[in-house]
Amino acid sequence: LEWWVKTELPKIEDVNVIVGDSLSALSMCALATVCDKNGRLGQPPQLQDWNHEMHTTQKFCLDMQNVKVSHAVITICHTAYEKDDLTGRAYNNLVLTGKLPKKLVRFFPEIYYADVTGFGDKAKFQWLVRPEQGTLARSQFMSGPRIPQDFGPVMKARFG
Repeated sequence: LEWWVKTELPKIEDVNVIVGDSLSALSMCALATVCDKNGRLGQPPQLQDWNHEMHTTQKFCLDMQNVKVSHAVITICHTAYEKDDLTGRAYNNLVLTGKLPKKLVRFFPEIYYADVTGFGDKAKFQWLVRPEQGTLARSQFMSGPRIPQDFGPVMKARFG
């Protein structure tokens, strides 16, 4: 990953948007790599493993933000609903390890959540651009809180 950011990414020219999929998979791969380097692959991770994994994933996000592209870097991450046992409140959280769900969102000026119904060819998306149902969605778009299925025209109007 670090090799790709340092050697291959600078070769890319005339790119408006870079999409990374999936940040949650990257996080789990980083944890497996750290465990492997420490001789604990296949065993429960130890505290120092989680620490190194979070640092690796965070560094990737910072590297992607510093990439010289015209307009945008979009990283995609899985989300899951979690429930606070004390308050009973449900909220949407990024499927990342440790403190990353709360930490990484501060790195990005805009956050979108895809509310997906159906599977495969029948999947329909509504993009949340404002906080709703406990999400951390936020955007500079002036439209309503939800954008229907085709996000392309909205992105094209915004980024050209």
